[in-house]
Amino acid sequence: MWIFLLILLSVEFIKSPAQSLKAHLPQNLARPVMTIGNFDGVHRGHMKLLSRVVKRARALNLPSLTMIFEPHPQEVIHRGNGPQRVLSLEEKVKLIGKTGLDYLVCIKFSREFARMTPSAFVRRLLVDVINPIEIFVGPNFTFGRGARGHVNDLIRLGGRYGFNVRMISTERIGKTTVSSTRIRSLLERGDVRGANRLLGYPYYIIGKVVGGAGRGKRLGIPTANLKSLCGVLVREGAYAVRAWVRGKPFAGAMNFGTRPTFKEKRQILEVFLLNFSGSIYGETVRVELLERIRGERAFLSASGLKAQIEKDVRRVKDIVRVLPAGEFA
Repeated sequence: MWIFLLILLSVEFIKSPAQSLKAHLPQNLARPVMTIGNFDGVHRGHMKLLSRVVKRARALNLPSLTMIFEPHPQEVIHRGNGPQRVLSLEEKVKLIGKTGLDYLVCIKFSREFARMTPSAFVRRLLVDVINPIEIFVGPNFTFGRGARGHVNDLIRLGGRYGFNVRMISTERIGKTTVSSTRIRSLLERGDVRGANRLLGYPYYIIGKVVGGAGRGKRLGIPTANLKSLCGVLVREGAYAVRAWVRGKPFAGAMNFGTRPTFKEKRQILEVFLLNFSGSIYGETVRVELLERIRGERAFLSASGLKAQIEKDVRRVKDIVRVLPAGEFA
């Protein structure tokens, strides 16, 4: 049975882990096969690592476990200036849960926690509390204060404390290394197709439909304004998307930007759904990005904007036409 454990740590944790983390773990948690990481995006490389953990644990008839951190360590270390997330914590947990993993432990990362030395991290957190039999990591894995601990250090400490370390090679697609950093870079450039190849699924935005100015409706192209629940990582512009509404997928055209035609400054996310009618105000939808159609631009008039949106919709239809049948409602 897969469970999610959110453990809140403080300075006291470093002094007495048995009274905090261990108290939340199942008493019958036999020595697990585990991995550790941030897993932002839960991309192809992450899935390869997690699947190896699950497979090995089942072969040994032992539980599988992964440890993640919240917030992202770089957000804490750089006082809120860490990388923008590919996925929210909630979505990350959902994707990790689909791997068949038995346990997921989410550690609250703090500046106090960041001061823990590599040897203390292994002894006080991994050995004294979780006591794994094997730990799977990637070649760039680091741990402890200042990221001073590396894979060779973990192997050395494993020999001291009685656990094995297995290093999984970096996942590559062609000549491209799969990494969260690379995926962020592609999305920020608007290369959705490239990012989706590395993710293994379409990058998506979860948003709540909120009220707007109603301009789209007056143009005869009603759009749904979305308030993203985890920010928007992509470059401004128009995109072909697949939006999930009430459990059904609809093709659509999404625009993200400041709507310069109307001289607005605030970034707005809006979606026009093909073959859909009705109100979805207040509902939460999932928008999967398929391809960037064009950059954002200002038009001399509302009619010029309408003509461009109609052109965008034709482009969306061309893009979704090549997708497998049954992809859309």
